[in-house]
Amino acid sequence: MIDISQFKEKCNKGFCSRQTMKSKQCLKESKQELCYDKWKAKLNHIAEKRVIKDDEDIEWKMLKEEIKIRDNFECRFYQVATKEERKVIDEILMNNPRLAVLDGAHVVARSKCKKMIYDNDNVYLLSRYVHGCIDGFIDPITKQSMSWEESQNYWIRIIGQEKYNELYERYNKTQEDIRNGK
Repeated sequence: MIDISQFKEKCNKGFCSRQTMKSKQCLKESKQELCYDKWKAKLNHIAEKRVIKDDEDIEWKMLKEEIKIRDNFECRFYQVATKEERKVIDEILMNNPRLAVLDGAHVVARSKCKKMIYDNDNVYLLSRYVHGCIDGFIDPITKQSMSWEESQNYWIRIIGQEKYNELYERYNKTQEDIRNGK
């Protein structure tokens, strides 16, 4: 998780970590501190919900076991990272081993498409650090803010352009079916 100074830096550059409306107030230190507290509270709430969900959801547990085997119990980003990128990741994980925990990470976000939550083509193993960075629009190597498109470029690197396109074609079909009442 980024600290308050990094959060403020992002605010001052016009990037909203909370993804809310931007205003002139966003440049005020008091507003940034309030936003940071709300952002941390939201992340903690999401983490708590995820722990409860993981403990109770048999289908999720089974899927996670499948993807662990498929992904050889290793972070998929680490598998495609360059030697230099691995050095950066290794240093970060050495300083905070909790971030080395392997998470099931969704390419098409769970909040975006409930029908794809348990799709094993949509879930890959990532270290908690890389997962949090990609989901939080932080470049895992440079630790700088990145756009949604840049985060998707990481997914393309991790799973390949063809698999990525297939997933988003299925996602678009699912959304179309929902609009058409199917």
